[in-house]
Amino acid sequence: MEDGIPWARIRKPPVETSPSEFHNPDIAEEFRPGDHIEVQWKRCQYFPYGWWYGIVGHAANCTRDDQVCKCHLDEVLWLEFRQYIRDSRWRKVPIKRKRSREDSSGLDGLYGGIRKLYIEDEISTWLQLWPKQSLQ
Repeated sequence: MEDGIPWARIRKPPVETSPSEFHNPDIAEEFRPGDHIEVQWKRCQYFPYGWWYGIVGHAANCTRDDQVCKCHLDEVLWLEFRQYIRDSRWRKVPIKRKRSREDSSGLDGLYGGIRKLYIEDEISTWLQLWPKQSLQ
């Protein structure tokens, strides 16, 4: 466990996957903008994974009109971490939609498996853990 994490923020992992194992992701074709997700992330290859909450976002060139949006067909899945300010490099992150191993996606750290959140309790638990102000 990382230093400085309060006990109130610790919870049981969402799936039966060890923090050192890659979680086989849910079916990537099913992810659509607005879906709530959890994604594995770790600082470097030798660190354990932690789970991060995010929302599937739209591609930059999308009109965001549900009638014509084709983001769910794109090879890139845009993950939004709205706890960060809009200008943060962590706010919107591209990852490859179809992958079977961890990937850096060109950022610091490695992304592992991803899972869609269906249960409102899981989503509300994450939102309760959010910081009061956006992070840099």
